[in-house]
Amino acid sequence: MDKQTYISLAPLCRSAAEAQAARYVQDEAEREDIVQDVLLKMWEQHELLQSDPQKLKAYAATLARNHCLNRQKHRRRHPFLRFFWGEEHEETPMPEPAERETPHSRLESEEMQRVFRTALARLPENQRKIFLMRSEHDLPFCEIASILGTSESSVRGTLCKARARLLELIKKEIR
Repeated sequence: MDKQTYISLAPLCRSAAEAQAARYVQDEAEREDIVQDVLLKMWEQHELLQSDPQKLKAYAATLARNHCLNRQKHRRRHPFLRFFWGEEHEETPMPEPAERETPHSRLESEEMQRVFRTALARLPENQRKIFLMRSEHDLPFCEIASILGTSESSVRGTLCKARARLLELIKKEIR
């Protein structure tokens, strides 16, 4: 499929991926990350794809579903990452600090924070800025884009890359 055909069919693929991701993910920002990943993967393969809108729509939905299931499986496999993802992504919330305040849990918490800070420091500057603005300061994408003088879609893509890179770095640290 040529570029123009892909561009004209991208909104259809986006809507299919969004609908499928909404079935698995409650968080809007995470759903948008999944949709961005799906569209990026489809763009990388656009020359191999057929121009049939129904097949593309089904393919986008399948990619989104698989991406959501892989994220869920990954979280179950790596409980250490609950520190990174936060409580809203967990099936069971983390206990309150008073309940888990033992020497072992304190040491574990300090180690998780050290690993996270080390990985965060290794991110490229632009990715680190966007990640911190979104996760710590809870700024909306449009505000981050205006601060950095870029587009909202660029911020979303960079945030997606930052999260993926951060996960890679954390995995390397805990090995």
